Amino acid sequence: LSTDTANHSLMFTFLLNVLQCPKYPMATKYLQVKLYYLEGEIVSLLQTVNVGGRELEQLREAAVQMANAVACQIVPPIALAHFILDRLSYVFNVCEVDQSGQPNSRVVPTRLGARRPQDDDLALKAALDAVGARPLFSDEDYPLLSEAVRRQKGELTIALLTRHRDSTEKLGLILDRLLDPSIHKMYSWHQSNAAYFLDRDPVYLKRGQRGQRPVFPFPPHSPPVVRRRFMPVVSTTEAHAHYMHELAKRVLTEAGGSQSSVVFAPIGQNPLGMSSRSSNRKLHMCAFLIGMYAIGLHNQVCTSWRSRTYSTHVSWINLQAAELGLMAIEVVRETWPTHLTPSEAAGLADKAGQSRDPAVVEEAARLALSVLPYAYTLSAAETQRALLQCREQGSALLENACRAIEEPTSHAQQQQQYYYQTPPYAEDIRWLFTISVQLGTPYFVSFLDAVAKAVSSPFLLFQFAMEANTRLPPYPQQYSMPPMNRSVPPPQPSHSTKAFAHAHQLLVAAIAAFMRIPHAPTAHTLLEDFYRHVKKQKAWKKDVQHRLGALLHEALNQQR
Repeated sequence: LSTDTANHSLMFTFLLNVLQCPKYPMATKYLQVKLYYLEGEIVSLLQTVNVGGRELEQLREAAVQMANAVACQIVPPIALAHFILDRLSYVFNVCEVDQSGQPNSRVVPTRLGARRPQDDDLALKAALDAVGARPLFSDEDYPLLSEAVRRQKGELTIALLTRHRDSTEKLGLILDRLLDPSIHKMYSWHQSNAAYFLDRDPVYLKRGQRGQRPVFPFPPHSPPVVRRRFMPVVSTTEAHAHYMHELAKRVLTEAGGSQSSVVFAPIGQNPLGMSSRSSNRKLHMCAFLIGMYAIGLHNQVCTSWRSRTYSTHVSWINLQAAELGLMAIEVVRETWPTHLTPSEAAGLADKAGQSRDPAVVEEAARLALSVLPYAYTLSAAETQRALLQCREQGSALLENACRAIEEPTSHAQQQQQYYYQTPPYAEDIRWLFTISVQLGTPYFVSFLDAVAKAVSSPFLLFQFAMEANTRLPPYPQQYSMPPMNRSVPPPQPSHSTKAFAHAHQLLVAAIAAFMRIPHAPTAHTLLEDFYRHVKKQKAWKKDVQHRLGALLHEALNQQR
């Protein structure tokens, strides 16, 4: 079909229908790689076909159906959305393109054909739906497929950002779909993670609802009606956080920003001493926001992030803030509690205070003021430097800084809520508990496993532990004394020492306790860790260690 131009129309229809077919996770990694290879070959064949009036109608119909396809299909059709964006766009297919790759206002009559200016909105809507799509599969079950979907989304995002690099409205829409607030929310006062661009967009301020996520296209007169629909819960992974950071670096490259690893540079000055006027400031800000979002994802995976002393991601953020200046410091001031440690935020404020721009220095003082409620985690030098920054901006800011140190921190007050006897989510958890009991024992065991990982209230955990003790069948006590009617082996006086008796009693009690944990693999892992730590502390003899190891091995084999 590809060799005969008369059959190109039929080939276009056939291949477009193939891309619209639902995709599912493959049984093996080989089949998954082969599927994406064939998908790339299909897109390459489609790009060789000249798009006419009939093909444009098919692309318009596919673009209209993209929203339903994204919501219903397990694997979102991102390759189809990318092809629609390339072929259906009016401006990029009709107007002349300058040396920077951006179209100008001059229309080439020979390219006009059956194209319409409204096609731009259709193509953008299809691409936004694909970027904001959530896969209906788990990243842990299908890591290769998840990485493939992330890479396709990244390529589509790069194409969207570079095309609309000068449009505040379009950049806000793209970042709103890319930086999903249901996975990680950057702002406490805004539902969208693209609040920086949305609050500077006159179309959003006129037609949208302040503090809410935007709707594209905006309704002409009436405000948008928000309808709730089923959205799958996506858990954060280290691979997702790493890819978002790499995507931020790619966007920075497209913006023309510096790729230097120099960290110690004053705010507002290029670390290499070179001019950064050639870089696109809006794209540079997009890279900064994506980098901050990546740090938030990494903090969700790493629970000990509040005690870290160094991070390459934070160093990269500091370097970009040094180049962007005022607007980056403002974003950091509004979002740092969920992304940076107080020491990292104080260090950035100190570096920003050395700028020659008075506006940057004032914003750095406000950032230092927001860090002072956490002064108990800062060193004396960091606290003193933050107070000096506030004093340089006037007595009013210095007074607020002193009050921020004296008053109890909101962070400590929020932490106390986790240990209330009746936390605010207790009723919802109990409702899920009743449902799991009605579904049966396997679902009840899965519920207990999830509660043990997610719930922080010890009172609530104790209640569910007591319920599990009454509802679950007890594990047989296989290590108690043998019955009288069974032949007992004769005692071995060479090994029956007091140390072995105490160790044997301790291990039997530990086995009986750990085997009551519903999830068997978790119980085995915890039991082995317990035995390993006890063996290091007690310094038993070799014969005692061998006998205890045999007892532990026998217990684990019987449970399996």
